[in-house]
Amino acid sequence: MDAFNQAFYDVLALCGIGGYVIAGVFSFILGACFGSFSTACVWRIPRNISILWPPSSCPNCGHRIVPTENIPLFSYLMLRGKCSGCRQKISPRYFFLELTTAVLFTAAGLLTAWKCPANFLSVIPCWVLIVLSMACACTDWELRIIPDKFTFTAMILGIGCGWLFPDCFGIRGLTNLGGAIYSAGSALFLGLALWGLAQIGKTIFQRDALGMGDVKFITAAAALCGVLTGIAVCGLGSLLAMIWLTFDRIRRGHWRHTIPFGPFLAVSAILCGLLRILLSETFNP
Repeated sequence: MDAFNQAFYDVLALCGIGGYVIAGVFSFILGACFGSFSTACVWRIPRNISILWPPSSCPNCGHRIVPTENIPLFSYLMLRGKCSGCRQKISPRYFFLELTTAVLFTAAGLLTAWKCPANFLSVIPCWVLIVLSMACACTDWELRIIPDKFTFTAMILGIGCGWLFPDCFGIRGLTNLGGAIYSAGSALFLGLALWGLAQIGKTIFQRDALGMGDVKFITAAAALCGVLTGIAVCGLGSLLAMIWLTFDRIRRGHWRHTIPFGPFLAVSAILCGLLRILLSETFNP
């Protein structure tokens, strides 16, 4: 890890602006690939289909997607948004999910190259958070669920990132073991606190005030980025939801009974993750 960080720092020092271009292109391509992977997870995991088998195919005609038709972003444009087998239209959401993930990866990568050029790999927790957020936002908006496989996987990855990249938490002198403990402790503390608040809210309002999927999402964010970032995700997500509900109330003339909270948490998580990198020199999460 240190060798990669040093090599990346040397490239930036040698190439100047060209080094940032390399970082941006690398981040964009990687983000597009993970965006493509997210589209498969969003479709398969809620439906209990393995992400490994069977290979991707058209849901309309069953046409098996060949490798040249599975290149992120490029294949959609090459096929003009239609299946090569039956010519039925492919939903543009796949393209936009790949593109959005690629753009967000690029933003996180460039911010990290600017703020932490000697520790570029510290961007990985933010990248994981972006993939988690995009996938959870899609499933919660469409199906009103946040699958445990998304959030639990992110929690495990968060603890692993804490071990591999303890500097990502911005705490001076944090060891590998300390980073893993801090990640796990942040997740445990915030998860238990939110679970307690959810139970209190359910008792008071006689209905779920905060879904367990939402609790696990915020817990995963805390595992990846620290407890204060997790708290910020919860607070900003609530604010964004209230703003959206207010404008929706004005447009519709009445309040909605329920809304998926996941998309608002996802947006707040991405914003907090990017802001955390931007303030990395002065903010200790």
